[in-house]
Amino acid sequence: MSRRLTLAVALLAVLAVPTSRQLSRRILLSVCLAFGWITLLWWAPLPVGEIGRAILLLAALVGALGGGWVAGGPWRSRLRRLVPRCAVVDAYPPVLVLCTGWVLYPWLKPKPGAESLSLLMDGWDHSAHFSMFHMIRETGVTVDMASPPASGGIWALPTTHSYFMPSPR
Repeated sequence: MSRRLTLAVALLAVLAVPTSRQLSRRILLSVCLAFGWITLLWWAPLPVGEIGRAILLLAALVGALGGGWVAGGPWRSRLRRLVPRCAVVDAYPPVLVLCTGWVLYPWLKPKPGAESLSLLMDGWDHSAHFSMFHMIRETGVTVDMASPPASGGIWALPTTHSYFMPSPR
């Protein structure tokens, strides 16, 4: 199965889980539950082989939906449970996702290294964090875990927030 087809089937299957009658609430609950369970399942080592956890989760979800369809009463009530009600408020999440994608498109589009770095360096705020990054890179620890500086002082954050420097005791 192609990735786009798998993603479309997964999206439809997640939205078909009858967590709410309203589409926007169903999207919210389904996405939150999916992200919560996915992190738990990827945490534990499972012998899934080349199939992968995502395909197994998708198969289990579609199987559970199919089992619920077969086991549950008249077909109209089953269909009402699977298909959510749509309202004007349901258009807000997709519109917000599209607006966010439009605003963040320059950062989401793959670029060569120098061009990507130039997007991140438009302002000067990065200079305030360089020394923190440099210390972590050089010592391998954050400031709270670092050994005292060679000058015998302590690591302190100056009021300018521009760099970490040893301060006298």
